[in-house]
Amino acid sequence: MLVVTAVNPSIETSSDHIAKIAPNPASTDVMLYFQQKPNKTLTIKLLNLKGQLLKQTNTNSQSTNISLSEIIAGNYIIEIIGKGYNQTQQLLITK
Repeated sequence: MLVVTAVNPSIETSSDHIAKIAPNPASTDVMLYFQQKPNKTLTIKLLNLKGQLLKQTNTNSQSTNISLSEIIAGNYIIEIIGKGYNQTQQLLITK
């Protein structure tokens, strides 16, 4: 069982690499926004609180839409990984 006690960017992630997630809470879609367009391809993972991977996408765009239509309501974690990017953020999905 995975228990998340803190949801923060890694110390190696610069402030202009931190994603903003909107809306949060979300119901059908969520957008991830970066201050600057990533210069590398990033992996974005949607995980449940047990750490199980529910959805994964790769992006190098300044904004990325993730469909939540097949995901049930609850608390989730969005993990963003790439060179210079390492962060987790909590996402609440409501239906």
